[in-house]
Amino acid sequence: MTDAELAAAVREICGTTDNDLAEIRVRYDRYAIRDSEDNYDVYVQINKDNYVTAVDSNAFLTDLSFWLKVDSGRGELYKYAKVNYCPKGLTTDGGYNYKLVDGVVVYAPQVEQPEDHNEMASQEQFFIASRKYLPGELVSIQNRMYEVTSIILPEGKITPGSNCKEITLEQYINKKVEEATK
Repeated sequence: MTDAELAAAVREICGTTDNDLAEIRVRYDRYAIRDSEDNYDVYVQINKDNYVTAVDSNAFLTDLSFWLKVDSGRGELYKYAKVNYCPKGLTTDGGYNYKLVDGVVVYAPQVEQPEDHNEMASQEQFFIASRKYLPGELVSIQNRMYEVTSIILPEGKITPGSNCKEITLEQYINKKVEEATK
């Protein structure tokens, strides 16, 4: 059945004469059906204590470096994992709410978290490298740019402030231009 035929059926069922509304509804329904059939993977980023610091799905992630796959499925829970996967929110005033335990994201009540957890997470956060990184390469972690300062092997820890330093894109470009003119 074509969209036009479905739109005619929708107009008849709804008792409407608005062609545009019926066609938009048909297109939306087709999209929703197709979308619900797609399988999405859920990825997380964790800190050194295995607390989940970020959640997203492959529907929106383009670079899976530093992301760990934890689940997959169909529907909005998986596609819009950033807002749906951790229903109690990633953080509260006491720290992170979810922890990665044996590859599964579980709710971690605040009483389990150290009092200074937020301070520790911001100072000692690390990510797992998915490939080998060489000094001078750029790495994007949670929407921030870092320049690698020492060799990082696959599955090694990338620790901001230790083996990479935060840098803006402008600073990086100016540095490369300066090196090229020497």
